[in-house]
Amino acid sequence: MAEDRVERTVHIAATTERVWDETNSTLVEFRVSAEGAMTRLTVCESGFASLTIPAGREDAASYESHSRGWTEVLRNLAGYIEQGAS
Repeated sequence: MAEDRVERTVHIAATTERVWDETNSTLVEFRVSAEGAMTRLTVCESGFASLTIPAGREDAASYESHSRGWTEVLRNLAGYIEQGAS
């Protein structure tokens, strides 16, 4: 008997914490989709070009800083998931 299977993509979007004011934020999008027996999580943060960054905060608000931060967050998330799977 063939098994019917519905696969879908889940998309969640949220603005980042409003550090300076509510109009000065980036958009973070999370997409979760099935790929065979695996699950793919895609994270996309956009809006850097329109940010107004206060003097002295350039390093903490840069694309590079956020990229490093997301790498760490995703590494921690993967570790948490792998612990739950065993």
